[in-house]
Amino acid sequence: MGASLFLSQNGYVLRKGEIGEHVIYFGPMGCRTGFYLLTRDLAPEAVKSALKKALADTASHTGGVFGATRKECGNYAVSGTASFEVHRHEQNAGEITKHPTCTEKGTKRYLCVHDGVYMSTEDIEAQGHSYDNACDGDCNVCGETRTVSDHTDADENGLCDVCNREIPKDGPSVGAIIGIVIGAVAAAGLGGFALLWFVIKKKSWSDLVGAFKK
Repeated sequence: MGASLFLSQNGYVLRKGEIGEHVIYFGPMGCRTGFYLLTRDLAPEAVKSALKKALADTASHTGGVFGATRKECGNYAVSGTASFEVHRHEQNAGEITKHPTCTEKGTKRYLCVHDGVYMSTEDIEAQGHSYDNACDGDCNVCGETRTVSDHTDADENGLCDVCNREIPKDGPSVGAIIGIVIGAVAAAGLGGFALLWFVIKKKSWSDLVGAFKK
């Protein structure tokens, strides 16, 4: 296999491989002592690994010439005449290669429906966070939290006007009120007893202790 054909075949393998959508250009130098490989959005190590694999696959290939079939070539003679039929690439519906998140874009890759050649890549806009309502502080998709304002109750029915959540009333609860009443009654009872024992009856603490011992 000649050098030019080898490079052509290697370029075909690269474009059909895992980094195909990132390959901008692959071709020989003018002096044919090397080649150019231009890629985008790839780390150098990833390019190096893919190139080494493509070179090895090209060198070990024993079948026909890549891209020489009627379907892949695009131009072919008809019955030995000078007329030609041209295959034009037609973009497929696309395949999502990276799903978008709430905050990051995704990507969608398009290939030719006839030969699978890479055609283009487009961004998929980030979805944005999703909340049930203005009072919801946790995203339904990713769980990220946010600061929300206090509940509102304009009609004063005890429920939030936005999320219908019950809003606690200001002041002590019913249980607290009952506890206060019981405590007040008990205190009043002790105060009345003290008034009766020490003031009216003029008894002492020793008299009180003696009464309990009986």
